[in-house]
Amino acid sequence: NNAINTKRPSGPSSSTNRNTHSSSSTNKTSHETSSLFAKGTDYERFIANQYELKGYKVSLHGILKGKKDGGIDIICTKDNQMIFIQCKNWESHHRWKINHEKLKSFIGSCTEYVNENRLFGKEFKFLYITSNDILDNSAKAFLKNSKTLKHQIISFNK
Repeated sequence: NNAINTKRPSGPSSSTNRNTHSSSSTNKTSHETSSLFAKGTDYERFIANQYELKGYKVSLHGILKGKKDGGIDIICTKDNQMIFIQCKNWESHHRWKINHEKLKSFIGSCTEYVNENRLFGKEFKFLYITSNDILDNSAKAFLKNSKTLKHQIISFNK
């Protein structure tokens, strides 16, 4: 795992979980909910910038599509390569963890996107980027054996 550090507290937010966290957290004020959303979008922009610096053309798919992003936050393209990225900016001690089902769902979303857009003949990478170690044991076991999906921790403390 590669780690890049900046300064910002992190929390649960991403395109696939904005709905879940805002609607299931009835105690949260609209300010707290929008703050969680901002943490997620700030993290997505931060990660996107890392790939722009590497020469990729970047689409902030999650920000552009909102709840209809299909679980894909960022799409990076360079030459014949496409990278699909899901970002999670959650605190490591938070009660939410990523399990193997979330990872499998992301792979399915990416595959569906490729098929719907007829993107055949390209080289694809699926990447799950988190700001902390927020994977449960089932997710870690799945990734250990996966040839399709990679996980990377990139810290974000702004």
